[in-house]
Amino acid sequence: MKNHIIEMLNAAGYANTGDNRNYIIRSINTLIDSGLLEIVFIPAEQVNSGSRYMYTGNDGKRHGTGYKFQMFGKWYVGHWMPKNRQWRMWGETGIEPIVYRSIDITQLSTRIARIMEINRSGFDSIRAGVCRCAKCNGKGVIPAFAHVCKGICFDCAGTGVDRRDLYSYIRSQMK
Repeated sequence: MKNHIIEMLNAAGYANTGDNRNYIIRSINTLIDSGLLEIVFIPAEQVNSGSRYMYTGNDGKRHGTGYKFQMFGKWYVGHWMPKNRQWRMWGETGIEPIVYRSIDITQLSTRIARIMEINRSGFDSIRAGVCRCAKCNGKGVIPAFAHVCKGICFDCAGTGVDRRDLYSYIRSQMK
């Protein structure tokens, strides 16, 4: 099977590497081969210069992403990719631009799996909290441990999502 997703990422200038042994990559390649999925990536240099797909989020602000995809005859935008990162160190703060060198395949596959589930059943398991981290209850922080790394949950790395549940969710939706 041809590895479409990695070829497209590399052609757009992202440094992702991978092979067909990864279940997520195989699933995305199968969807592309079957014609159910079409993905368009913005070249990395355009994303880094600020030219990317824009959409208005629930907060009313304009957000950018480095890709869009088509499923079931409708185009969807990818996950939010911020332009800048705010940092704070030793009492100083600053803002620096983010240089994108790769796109996270897990975020891409989660977005595709969510669209597939919503189109099939009209229900969004991730928004309903199916993949929520049990240790921090999906909040990403544990207030009782605020004195250690500002309370960031070490099980989910502050994301609020349990990785094992997320991978099983992706696997169940992309069959």
